Amino acid sequence: GVLVSRAVALGWSVVRDETVLKRSVAWQHELAVAVARHRVELAAIEAVVDLGRVTFASASEIVRRGVIVRLDAAIRQARRLRCRHLLVVPGLMPEGVGGGEAWRRADELLTECRVRAGLAGMRIVVERIERRSDHASLVKEEG
Repeated sequence: GVLVSRAVALGWSVVRDETVLKRSVAWQHELAVAVARHRVELAAIEAVVDLGRVTFASASEIVRRGVIVRLDAAIRQARRLRCRHLLVVPGLMPEGVGGGEAWRRADELLTECRVRAGLAGMRIVVERIERRSDHASLVKEEG
């Protein structure tokens, strides 16, 4: 609550804390109360962040269903926190698979996420993080 008060005093209308979902439920509740009291918005919460995994481009229905389950849970948490933006990192593209098919699967799942978020009055914020290329030396050591 104190940090939100300070942000408002400085003229901010949006606050950001990427660790929200890692904090206790009591802390999240305190943040939600402070955000509501000061009429500011929480910028975004992590919805589906898949670093180093193939998820959005996966051919597995189980993996793809898991993405939707996590997104739905994030939407519920975002409502409690008065947050309208859901951060998504769509994961890796599978190796050895035709790019067109993998991109189509990733696009379909991202579209479904956008529709679900839109129905809840929220937006998806996509952040693409290259994991194979930024740790090339580690990949070589493991391979």
